[in-house]
Amino acid sequence: MKKKTWIAIIIFSVVVIFGIKIGVKEHMAAKNKQDQVELIKLAKNTFRDIKSIKVIDFYESSPGTKNIDFDVITASGEKIELNSISDSSYRNNGLNLGKTMTIINVKFLDGSRGKV
Repeated sequence: MKKKTWIAIIIFSVVVIFGIKIGVKEHMAAKNKQDQVELIKLAKNTFRDIKSIKVIDFYESSPGTKNIDFDVITASGEKIELNSISDSSYRNNGLNLGKTMTIINVKFLDGSRGKV
């Protein structure tokens, strides 16, 4: 083959590889944000009087097990630091069991804001 053909094939291959890499990265970012929303909804349905949540860290401790560290601002203005969604980590922390019926303001790990 001619030199120009090989250069065109190499350039095309590099563009395709980078395109796939960017697509996968965007997909994973969207998936992580959706997982964060699901865990925040779990907290909203577990505790009452939550005004806002700020996600501090989001990680996978083992395959399929998502963990989240976050700060909760209650309706009374109290800031409570929490990690992971497990009943034992919430005992005697100032939150009351119940369901938050109002919309919660959320600041996600990537800095974006939303409402849940």
